Amino acid sequence: MKLERARELKAAIEKDLTKRGLIVDPKPPVRAPKAPKPLPRRRARKRTYKTPRCIGVKGKGYCKKPQEHLQRCTPHAKDYLDALVRQATAGDRCELDHDALGINCVGDLQVLHGLDRDELGVRWDLRNVFRGCSGANAWGHVHKRRWYLYVRAARGADVYDDLCSIADSCADGFVKIDYEQTERGLLAALEVKGMTEPQWPTCKICGWKTPNREQPFAQAQAANHLEEFHGEGSNGR
Repeated sequence: MKLERARELKAAIEKDLTKRGLIVDPKPPVRAPKAPKPLPRRRARKRTYKTPRCIGVKGKGYCKKPQEHLQRCTPHAKDYLDALVRQATAGDRCELDHDALGINCVGDLQVLHGLDRDELGVRWDLRNVFRGCSGANAWGHVHKRRWYLYVRAARGADVYDDLCSIADSCADGFVKIDYEQTERGLLAALEVKGMTEPQWPTCKICGWKTPNREQPFAQAQAANHLEEFHGEGSNGR
């Protein structure tokens, strides 16, 4: 207690003498630190690439990967060819023989592959593609051997063996996938089928498009739209 009292007395004396100017405060007050200067902002420059970038697929967004096939990266090139196959096989009915499969026709129409989609050598070969229902697609993934027997019977033994040979050659690396040749073949098939561009029944007044492109459902939906919203009884495509 005496020591603390002595320290307090000494501090009071030093404070009093400092106020009178008899002694100089050995510890001047600490100055506040100066605010740092802001860093100079640089103008953002658009990144430049030495090689051209992927042009992407409509509805897939922007892609920064370099071009590999068909002016696209490999994933987007596959998506582009898948879209061409969907157009080439578009229809309003399931083409599978459900009596031979032993199942009912249920679900939406989809693109079914005879051999798996992983077999890139025949993934976009129209001989390996069916237009079928989603129920048959799910059934085929579970009963693969029965599905392959159906594909062999539907396409013929010669076509099935040729597809297997092409798939094995690509899987072993003896034959490389020619994306450009595949694109030309699909576009030629679309020209023959008259489907180079999907023809959606469209309202000339407001631009409304029918949800279904297939006949006769599209015409009925378009007629109902005109009658309900525009009070007309005819529709132009």
